[in-house]
Amino acid sequence: MIQAIIKFLRNDFQFYIFLLVAFLMPLTKEYLPYLMFLWVFSGVITIRRIDINYSGFQLLLIVLPALFYLIHGVGLFYTSDLRSGLFDLEMKLSLLFVPVVIMFLTNRVKQNFSIILRAFVWGNLVALLIMLFKAFESSFILTEAGKLVFEPSYWTSERDLSFFQLVNQRYSHFSYSFFSFIHHPSYFSMYVLFAFSLVVFFYREDEHKRSVRSSFTFASKLIFLTVMIWFLGSRAGYLAYTAVFLGLIIFFMIKTQKYLISFGLIVTGFVLLTVFMSPQLKKNIHEVIHQVENQQELTSESDIRLWLWKSGIEVYRENYLWGVGTGDIKEEMIEKYHQYNLSLAEDKNYNLHNQYLESALGLGILGLFSLLFWILSVIVYAISSRSFLLFFFTLILSIHFMFESMLNSIAGVSFFTFFYGLLLAKNKTGKKEFS
Repeated sequence: MIQAIIKFLRNDFQFYIFLLVAFLMPLTKEYLPYLMFLWVFSGVITIRRIDINYSGFQLLLIVLPALFYLIHGVGLFYTSDLRSGLFDLEMKLSLLFVPVVIMFLTNRVKQNFSIILRAFVWGNLVALLIMLFKAFESSFILTEAGKLVFEPSYWTSERDLSFFQLVNQRYSHFSYSFFSFIHHPSYFSMYVLFAFSLVVFFYREDEHKRSVRSSFTFASKLIFLTVMIWFLGSRAGYLAYTAVFLGLIIFFMIKTQKYLISFGLIVTGFVLLTVFMSPQLKKNIHEVIHQVENQQELTSESDIRLWLWKSGIEVYRENYLWGVGTGDIKEEMIEKYHQYNLSLAEDKNYNLHNQYLESALGLGILGLFSLLFWILSVIVYAISSRSFLLFFFTLILSIHFMFESMLNSIAGVSFFTFFYGLLLAKNKTGKKEFS
């Protein structure tokens, strides 16, 4: 009995944990820390002979997450708020164990990468269906006359708007945080976009099995996930979707050399994007362009995120060499929020909503350089090794880094470390994912 348990733990346990994490990640935020603990544990208990059959560049990519974590540890030595610094390290702890998990993957995991990735797609689909059900449930109301009516507006004062306007302006049960009650919309958009990339990848992989039914299912999934990105209403999600859409068309054009069709798809995509893009994102883009062209300052009407970035850049300029330390970012930012009378940001203790700025502010030039070097190295490796999934995963993540401090949240860190390790290990097989 004991031997059977040990055999299960050493050979099969890790695979089931990977399946569990992949499927449940979109479905829960509350239990993600426990899932990631099991993920780390599954790597630790399989420690045996180290698999070092990697190139030098691959080994560098494997250890970079741990090095990035250790740099944050150095930032503790000159921080005044040690408690916040330790909490930050606790939040990022899974980064430290990425090399351990990658180097000690069991054969069961290596032989079933596709099953694990498909579990993530299904987890997203189930989560989205739950969110849709809740949105529909909230939208059907019983009138005084006893009649059941469909009213998607979250606010009573906005019930004269069309469904399209309600979603675009985030006034509907089907929009933004009203819709995405499991995760923040930006994080969930990141999950959905990666699921979108996986659907395309598996369709390409199963080229020899294609049929009318499989093509219809493929198209239905892409349309469904696209509509969900619209419902989520995340600005990062819109921009990342545009980048993924363009990237997929470029790959299609290179492979098939159908330039006219590719151009038509690009035009159609941008027309749809212009129609469905949220008014807030349009406002932000126009405001940034106007300010750059006219060198104007932000006003009280400017988006709060632009003020957060402005405040963060100012603090970074004052501490550009070493940063303020791992634990002092919030304290420094609150002073800036108070200076600019950003009462909402001050009361809710907002972070910078930008991972690049967050790393630069906390650790100075070294923090910013290490993050940029890491991301660019992965992109170069993904292109050179023709790793379709690793490329789009990094593309989606790097865009979301511009709008959220992803590595300060368990939802962001978990997604990053889990799939980063999995995709690097998958790419070790040497099979080209696109040509």
